[in-house]
Amino acid sequence: MITPMKKVTVLTVAGAVEETLQALRTLEILHLTPLQAAAGAKLNKARGEMNRVQKALEVVPEKAPKGVTPVKEAAPAASLIDEIQQLVAESKQAEIDKEQAEEELSKLSMFKNLDPATAAALQAKGIFVKLYQLHAGKIPFEVDGEGVVEEFGQDENGKYVAVVSRGEAPVAVKGNFTELTMPQKSLAEYREMEAKAKETLARVEKRLGELSGARESIEDKLLEVGDDYRMVEAEASMVGDKNVAAVQGFCPAPRVGELEKAAREHGWGLLVDDPAEDDDIPTLLTYSKLSRPMQFLYDIIGISPGYKEVDVSAVFLCFFSIFFAMIVGDSAYGLLFLGLALFARKKMPKANPAGFHFIYLMSIATIVWGVINASFLGLNPALAGWTYYLDITNYGWLPEPLKNAMLWIRTSAPTDPAKFEAYKAFAQSITILPESFVPKAAGASQMQHIQLFCFCIAVVHLSIAHVWNVCVRIKRKDSTFMAQVGWLIGCWVMFFLACQMVLGIDMARWCSVSTCRSSSSRCSSWKPFSWCSLPFRRSASNRTSSASRCSCSTW
Repeated sequence: MITPMKKVTVLTVAGAVEETLQALRTLEILHLTPLQAAAGAKLNKARGEMNRVQKALEVVPEKAPKGVTPVKEAAPAASLIDEIQQLVAESKQAEIDKEQAEEELSKLSMFKNLDPATAAALQAKGIFVKLYQLHAGKIPFEVDGEGVVEEFGQDENGKYVAVVSRGEAPVAVKGNFTELTMPQKSLAEYREMEAKAKETLARVEKRLGELSGARESIEDKLLEVGDDYRMVEAEASMVGDKNVAAVQGFCPAPRVGELEKAAREHGWGLLVDDPAEDDDIPTLLTYSKLSRPMQFLYDIIGISPGYKEVDVSAVFLCFFSIFFAMIVGDSAYGLLFLGLALFARKKMPKANPAGFHFIYLMSIATIVWGVINASFLGLNPALAGWTYYLDITNYGWLPEPLKNAMLWIRTSAPTDPAKFEAYKAFAQSITILPESFVPKAAGASQMQHIQLFCFCIAVVHLSIAHVWNVCVRIKRKDSTFMAQVGWLIGCWVMFFLACQMVLGIDMARWCSVSTCRSSSSRCSSWKPFSWCSLPFRRSASNRTSSASRCSCSTW
């Protein structure tokens, strides 16, 4: 259920702000809301420290890579975080060096041990060395003057050549080519740079894998700096002057007494009020033992009700259990789910129990539905004689009305002749349904029964929702409750329409408007609305038409 909240303002002397916030944090009772935008150097420093620890935790793997043994470090968390930061910096630089070396080597690897220092020394003596990548084309590569062309190799991108010439400037060339820039370092240095970078990356990865054993210590440090940040943020969002400071928040109504007691002990001023309509009120959900599985379902779906919304946990969980049981539909699967859940719970005693409670509930609902339908791995007495004893409708201690109700919502009628005759008499006694709902023979299909049962569940589910909304909006003096009444009527009209179109059940007369008129005068039997219950089944011999009741046309 949604816990009601109170809006609380705490007043304290300006010199005891930090002490007050510490006491409130210890109580864990007040959800703080800022009275002004938090800002300042102290807040920025606290945020930076929290981000630093968060990033350190992100780079440490949860599980050490294969071949690496996690180490339980004895060093304090602060030292570990400094080491992780240093490792991250080394890794980033190694990545940069590796990419640079790979780029230069991919372009110039054909030139073997090319050294730009040697080329620069030759240029100082008037000897120029230029590098080219030749492409296939109609114009051949030629040197326009005196120069030597030295070919170094070829790949899918073309040939790689160096042109050596003497003079005041490099010799001109022509053809289809790309001139390559002389590298800043020798290719040997780039190969060495690449090897060192790979070595550094491997070392960093190994060390971070070892530090996976210290994640718990870093997580604790993150909680600590996170609390410190929230404390500084709360202080920065307070208002006051040199004498008094105020902090505001929301407190669960059942725990206001604890806050009042703490106020008397610490000498605080306390103002407790109901939240305003425009307040952004936090939602605190409390679960009973029966509704605790809903906590797990909310976590799966990723939603939770807002403070001003209706908490439908219990109703939603009830219908969800029915839907789950009908979809699975077999008691054997229910037993399997239950057994696996119990085994997992035994292996993980410290895990959150909400998930296990949810699986228990779904498993039990599936078992119950399977028992009602005598469904066990899809077997029947014709295939496996022992399944006869799993059908509880075969036992005399079960009350006859309950037995017939269970038989009615099964997909097929009983196959036992004696049992079928008694059941058929029960089906014939339900006179509000057409003759088609009475099985003609033992073992006949009853899919219409299942369809009607599903329609009924759906309309009841929606009706509960709309009636609940009507009650809530009337309580809030909200005139839009009439819209919910309209939706409620619409749901039932659609229910009867679906029953008529799919199952052949006559619509309730209150769902339609029947009028009759003649050319001369209005018929005395004219009725704008006919309010009555569901029509009773009539045989072909006693069914009368509108024309026999009234000489006027009916529309």
